[in-house]
Amino acid sequence: MDFKEKLKNWDKNVSDYNPWKNNKGIRLINEFLECLTKPNNEFSWIEPNRKKYKPATRYIIPTHVQGDYENANLYICLFNPGVAKAVWDLDKINFNSFVKSAQKEKYIKRMFQGSETWEEDDVIKKIVQNENIIDQEIKIIYNNFEKRPNFKELKQFINSECYYIRKYYAELLGKNRPENLLVDKAVAFLVENLDWENKEKYLKLDICNLELVPFASLNKKDIKLSDVDEKFTNFTVSIILKRISNYLKNGGEKPVFVFRSRNEWFERINIFINSEFGMKETFDIENSELIDYFYEFSSQNAVLSRNNILKARRKIREDEFNSDFLSLFK
Repeated sequence: MDFKEKLKNWDKNVSDYNPWKNNKGIRLINEFLECLTKPNNEFSWIEPNRKKYKPATRYIIPTHVQGDYENANLYICLFNPGVAKAVWDLDKINFNSFVKSAQKEKYIKRMFQGSETWEEDDVIKKIVQNENIIDQEIKIIYNNFEKRPNFKELKQFINSECYYIRKYYAELLGKNRPENLLVDKAVAFLVENLDWENKEKYLKLDICNLELVPFASLNKKDIKLSDVDEKFTNFTVSIILKRISNYLKNGGEKPVFVFRSRNEWFERINIFINSEFGMKETFDIENSELIDYFYEFSSQNAVLSRNNILKARRKIREDEFNSDFLSLFK
């Protein structure tokens, strides 16, 4: 049986690889919850060589998934969550002092909001979020404005508070609009299409963000992949493979995966497949049909634009960009 057939018939569930539902993840979550009331300066989400990591990596709640990972059609596959420079610079500081100081940044304040009553499941929902990142940021917009803002008001707010709309999705949101700047296109689209009469209405786009490494840092180089247990990387790797498996089995919309840090992702995917699928010959993505589902960013910048996306190391054609990306933003 070739790999495609093995993948099509793969009967494992993603939940089998979810580290936040097994002993190690649950232990870390409970240690974290204890830290909120009983200071423990030894705590760290990332465990091997924990002492060498800065407080931001050790203490910030991991982000592993943002979106409906079972049913999305566009997956943005990143190396790890970023962190604001001001938060990263908080050094030689204990857990409670870090959390208090870091909350000067609004996104950290939102992250820890209500933490005094958290239980295990509340933390898991922070780590694995069912709501995609665009709808999360639209919720922030709705919460900030009682009525529809004008263009200038919304642009100022998005530049300040909506990182992913501004940095990643501006071109896709603002496709075919006359404005010159990408952010202006996105702002104009949102001014027209958000519904202030029904703030429960979001765009409901079939997108999902995956992090290979769930622990935060300022730059990719700040976390050593060899310090990250495969139990964590296997989770998002299994999400990718299970989505393709379901497509092969059931049809429907073909999923698309866009990678930043392609080499690290491919390394862990290859390891997973060779281990889990009992391959007789060493599996290599580059020589497999999987490559047909995979794109990559042409730079560390993760803007979703035709000029910044490669397929098999070439720039994608306009028809590919229209069918695989713009079609999701109808």
